[in-house]
Amino acid sequence: MQFGFVLRMLRTRNNMTQKQLADTLGVSESRIGMYERCQREPDFEMLEAIADYFNVDMDFLTGRTDIERQYTFSPGSAPPARALDPDEEQLLADYHDASDEIRSAAATMLHTSAEANRQDARLSRSSVS
Repeated sequence: MQFGFVLRMLRTRNNMTQKQLADTLGVSESRIGMYERCQREPDFEMLEAIADYFNVDMDFLTGRTDIERQYTFSPGSAPPARALDPDEEQLLADYHDASDEIRSAAATMLHTSAEANRQDARLSRSSVS
């Protein structure tokens, strides 16, 4: 089964909308839609985040196996979540207080900047190899 179909199954099984999943993962709703329609594939870090969120193995997520969790981990094995610094907390508060139009514009700007940074990092890594 393709990743997009597995993602949609996990999302709907957990009674989540594409927007809710997008907000949880820090990506756009349209990106989740493209994943589910098999029009776009996530990078490794996003696959890992999705697998962690739904508590499934990456092999299951990518359709390589029908076994959702082949390995189990002790509760203390996961690193603790990083606390937000005061600037991040203020940014989230401002985001929640902003209009839908401003939220959309800010999300687009941040997404574009993050994608450019990831692309620059990939190019830097490939030029070193």
